[in-house]
Amino acid sequence: MATTWPANVTVVTVVGTYLNPAGRPVAGLLTFTPTVPLLDGTSGDLVLDAPITVLLASDGSFTVDLAATDDGTLAPSGWLWQLTQNLTGVNNVTYQFALPGATSPVNLATLAPVSNPGNAVAYVSLSAVGAAGGVAKLDGTANVPADELTNGATFLLPQVDEPAVPLTRPRYALTLLTDPATTDPNVEQVSVYDRNSNLVMTYWLNERGMRRGEQPWSVHTFDTPYSSVMNYHNATATTPALAYTVEVRGSNGTRTVTGGLNMNGLVNLALQPYTNVTAIDPNGTGTYVAATSDFQATTFPALAVRLEADDVVRLRGIVGLAPTKTPGAQDVMFTLPAGFAPSANRAGCVGSSFGKGCPIKVLTDGSVVNTSTQAAVGGGGGTYYFDDVTFVR
Repeated sequence: MATTWPANVTVVTVVGTYLNPAGRPVAGLLTFTPTVPLLDGTSGDLVLDAPITVLLASDGSFTVDLAATDDGTLAPSGWLWQLTQNLTGVNNVTYQFALPGATSPVNLATLAPVSNPGNAVAYVSLSAVGAAGGVAKLDGTANVPADELTNGATFLLPQVDEPAVPLTRPRYALTLLTDPATTDPNVEQVSVYDRNSNLVMTYWLNERGMRRGEQPWSVHTFDTPYSSVMNYHNATATTPALAYTVEVRGSNGTRTVTGGLNMNGLVNLALQPYTNVTAIDPNGTGTYVAATSDFQATTFPALAVRLEADDVVRLRGIVGLAPTKTPGAQDVMFTLPAGFAPSANRAGCVGSSFGKGCPIKVLTDGSVVNTSTQAAVGGGGGTYYFDDVTFVR
């Protein structure tokens, strides 16, 4: 589709024909792009900022109407046309050229490429300063004032290649004038499309500028076993305060803190959740019962288990021996929840209210087996203590 130029713009018809070395027509596209967006020098209205694409005819010829680069009604001055060739069977090149308005039509072959075009000066109309869709105004220190910044705005920053010398001021400085709410937008964020074509945020500065980062399993196949890990510097009130925490994102999207490093650089697992053991006396012998207090009425948490560093499993809580019951030599006292069973059978010993240690085995199917028939003298039940019992998974 031909470009329609304003009536006051000087238009030059550019023609030409592309032939290969054998003299046959060449097929392809030509793209003409102004080196800067073109504005009406009087009104400041945008005249052209998009490329003009021309399809070569079957004989290799083309015709296109372009604005003259020396037209005094267009701003800025000093701009050029850039031609990009996308042709079949020909070495494609990109070059810039001036297009004087004195002659029309003009053959493209007579227009010499400009080897050093220099810098064009871009103008902005006053009506666009501080207006929606326009440009931001600057304050007296040549900075953008706070009232010009919009929450959730997207900024495309140019690539910068500067000598590696010390800076005299920050490259980028953002001052938040009020304390942000946790529901406010992130200050900065980076997202990437994963292998399922979902846009996943992998790095961000939260509403207070604190660093956050996530390694979503869906981005790389080799990350799959690790689920989603969230690592970030944490300034919230924990005991002891954590300088670095690790979170795991569940299938419902909720992140759960599983551990981290405290302010002294020591591994902290206090935030790892325990999983309650519910399969007590799974064979229904009536010998073992869930308990939260022992024979002396001392209160204990429910029997539970968690996974710690170095693949160590830790138990807490107690199991009751029912009154009048005598344990069998290979009774299954309880079964661990899924994911906590060892890779090989383990053996150990737990304390009891009988005054003697009780040997146990932890099997690869998660069964915790009592290998002793000891019971309280005279019956009356009893208690097995599993606090801080550990084994390597």
